[in-house]
Amino acid sequence: MTNITPVTRERHARKTWKRNQNYLFAERAHVVLLAANELGHAAGALPIAFTAANGDIAPVAVLAFKPEQNLFVAPQGQWVGSYVPAALRSQPFLLGAASEDRLTLCLDEDSALVSDDGEGEPFFNEDGQPSEATKEMLNFLVASRNGQQAAKQMAGLLHEHGVLEDWPIKLQEGGAQRDVTGLLRVSETSLNKLSDESFLVLRRGGALALAYAQLLSMQNMSMLTRLAQAHKNHRQQNKKRQQDQASFFKPQDDDLEEKIDWDAILKD
Repeated sequence: MTNITPVTRERHARKTWKRNQNYLFAERAHVVLLAANELGHAAGALPIAFTAANGDIAPVAVLAFKPEQNLFVAPQGQWVGSYVPAALRSQPFLLGAASEDRLTLCLDEDSALVSDDGEGEPFFNEDGQPSEATKEMLNFLVASRNGQQAAKQMAGLLHEHGVLEDWPIKLQEGGAQRDVTGLLRVSETSLNKLSDESFLVLRRGGALALAYAQLLSMQNMSMLTRLAQAHKNHRQQNKKRQQDQASFFKPQDDDLEEKIDWDAILKD
């Protein structure tokens, strides 16, 4: 559960916040929006795909094969990849709409990162102005939002010029196969067949760089398979550990009571 509240002097002048070191809050995020200015970093560490929602085409980092799962978050909350998407680096802050054309800094006030004990970063200085750390986080969120909008525009250009196609992914589950749907990828064939005019439009709009980043990132899909196996192994080991602990306290022989010579023991 979250309690999203605008950051105000009246409410937060005496509170502090800590920088996030745990990603359990994102353990159910199987895809995350990417910003244009992080595509290079993301392509080297994460699988990138495209999703279509509400008429928008957007590049996303693929973090799991299934909804409600994030394979990059370890059981204790550590991030196991070499790059964390910007969309997950702003906890406990986010941007909210103060009006139709104005955004405001908000936070999840129920987050453990917000406290009254004075530890961490102050929200405001003694003069009532936002602290440097708070302004830094606001600037980061604004830059991330602008970068996501720019990335959506690039993805829209790729879609308009017919470069995107469905990404057929088959997931092996036990003895059966399951189709993973809803993801798009760049079609190398369509990209190579672009006219000179379309190629130039994509290059000028930054969409060509996005296309190459997505193609490069596809090599990271095998990482999801390895992480899925690691999570499965951990669950099995944890289950076995629990069974071993339970059996330790459970009598192994129903006739144990009859085999104990209590008279001999008490006599000694």
